[in-house]
Formats: sequence, structure tokens, C-alpha cells
Amino acid sequence: FNRNPTEGKAALDALAATATGADGEKAKGLARSATECLIALEKTNQNINHADLAVVACGAVSPDGALVSGLREKAATDAVAQGEAFLDEQPAKAGQAFRRALKVRPDDPKAKAGLAKVLEQAHTLYMEGYVAAPRDPDAAAVSIRKALKLMQPGDPDYDKAKAKLEEVHPGG
Repeated sequence: FNRNPTEGKAALDALAATATGADGEKAKGLARSATECLIALEKTNQNINHADLAVVACGAVSPDGALVSGLREKAATDAVAQGEAFLDEQPAKAGQAFRRALKVRPDDPKAKAGLAKVLEQAHTLYMEGYVAAPRDPDAAAVSIRKALKLMQPGDPDYDKAKAKLEEVHPGG
């Protein structure tokens, strides 16, 4: 689905074609709505992947349908797998994926554990910056900026990291 509305439409049409009965009607409506969302996002140059599309599409039909439930599960599973793949090399992307999974499935243990690992890395980077601040403000700022890339407002160290960055490097 990445950046290719034609491919996305074909896949969603295939989904509609394979469904039967009442779910077939839901799938056809879902395919139309999801394709419209995909094309609209493409026009705004938004990068969208399978998990994002499934989450967007789930809002297009009743949340109690089996098809929607299956798509939500697939979206969460895909997001967790993506987070796990990015965890070592690209923790910021991993954190985004785990957060996306938790939006769909708030109690997902793998997503919670993955996000905890990302936030642990963020805490370590923040503490490295905190310790380095008195002797090397520039190195502290670099470390704290890296930590902030892994965090969002509301995360445990976010406000402290923002304040420390402002202290060691006014203006960001």
C-alpha cells in the first residue's frame, strides 16, 4: 500500500471480491471508503502503510462487525511486527509503531513491552544528557534531543527532558 493508490485499490477490491454474504457488502463499502482515504492521503503526500490503512478503514464501518474486528487485529499485529523490526536500529519508528498498535489494541502485551523498551532507551539518553550537562552542554543537548525523538508529551521523562534541553541549550 505504500504510496501506490492503484495497488491499494486492487488489494481492497480483492478483499471485497473474496467476502460473501453480509460481510461482502461491508467489505465492498470498506474497500470504497478505504480507497477514498488512501487516494486523499496520497494527494497530501502522506506516507501510509497497511496498518495505517486498516486503522483508517476501520472507522468507515460499524465497529461491531467481524470484518472490522479482523482488520483491527491485523493492523495491531502489523504495527507490533513493524515496531519489533525497527526496535534496534530505528527506535523512534519502533515507538510510533508500538503506539499505533496500542491505539487499536490497548492491552497488547507485545506493544506495551516494545514501547517500554523504547521509553527505557529514551530515559537512558536523557540521563546521559543530564549527567553531561555541567561539563559538556553541547553533548548533553545532542543526547537529550535523541531522547525527545523517542518520546511524546505525556511520557514519563518528556517534560523533564524539554526543560533540561532548554537549560543547557536555550532555544532548543
